[in-house]
Amino acid sequence: MLTFQYKAINPAGERIRGILQAKDREDAYRRIAADGLKPLQIAIKRTLSLGRGNRITLKDISHLTHQLAVLLEARISITEGIRSIADQEPNPRLKEVLDDVASQIEGGNTITDALKGHRNVFGDVYIETIHAAEVSGNTVQVLGLLAGMLERQYETIRKVKGALMYPACVVGALVFATVFLLVFVVPKFEQMFTNRGVPLPVPTQIVMAVSGVLRTYWFVWIAAGVGLFVGAK
Repeated sequence: MLTFQYKAINPAGERIRGILQAKDREDAYRRIAADGLKPLQIAIKRTLSLGRGNRITLKDISHLTHQLAVLLEARISITEGIRSIADQEPNPRLKEVLDDVASQIEGGNTITDALKGHRNVFGDVYIETIHAAEVSGNTVQVLGLLAGMLERQYETIRKVKGALMYPACVVGALVFATVFLLVFVVPKFEQMFTNRGVPLPVPTQIVMAVSGVLRTYWFVWIAAGVGLFVGAK
């Protein structure tokens, strides 16, 4: 059973929202209509996953597209092909998406309309490419080209991440060393210079001031570092 969230109009003409359990979208529609409601929108309820195991990656979409192209080329129906892929899909979130897409197509929707409900998974370019393929009647050929494009895109991203790993580690080590010097080493010299009354040049005074700010407002720097990491990601 899947969890669906829906919008409907009740007998009083008011718009309402709700959640129900059903086998598929058609079953959800029948259950809502049986309650005297007029369904306006039915969608699978999204659940927040804190882990990364259920995340749908570009590689997953590329593999899915390639499988679907092969099945369609073998003259297997689109719904049967998607159901077959879903049955073998280890990612529960992607399996849920595929089951929903297959149910919508069986209900009379086009492939494009079925994918539009999962725009956050497939993306605008993917959906519009499928739409163009449906209009032109070259779905199998376009799926093959799309799978190749996604594979190359995935490989490019993987190589870029690998190339950036070394400089990222170097920068991280430099930042750690700088913070260590400012927090633990510089204060010892600052105390020594203060006790001896030695006049300090401007650059040294600036370093001492930065060290003092870093030690006094350490919580602000940590929050800024976390914010910078999240924003960059």
